[in-house]
Amino acid sequence: MICATMRPTLLILAAGDHVVTATRGDLVGTLDLRIEHSQTARVSVILKSGAPVKVKIFSHPPDARVFLDGRDVGIMPALRTEGISGA
Repeated sequence: MICATMRPTLLILAAGDHVVTATRGDLVGTLDLRIEHSQTARVSVILKSGAPVKVKIFSHPPDARVFLDGRDVGIMPALRTEGISGA
């Protein structure tokens, strides 16, 4: 996990619904934001990599069922290796 702090930026927004998007390199994060009249909001946006990553999974016993983000992705050692995406 990459943790970075950016200098606070003060924006004047109209009351209502907004979408905050922050990017840095291949990292991106979005946040739905509702601003009420005369409200001050402090927000944090977590940036996540959009690039795919490879993960090797080993299990003992070898016939373990594997879940990724709560989704069943298969039984060891014959896991699906294509088309699995994170949350």
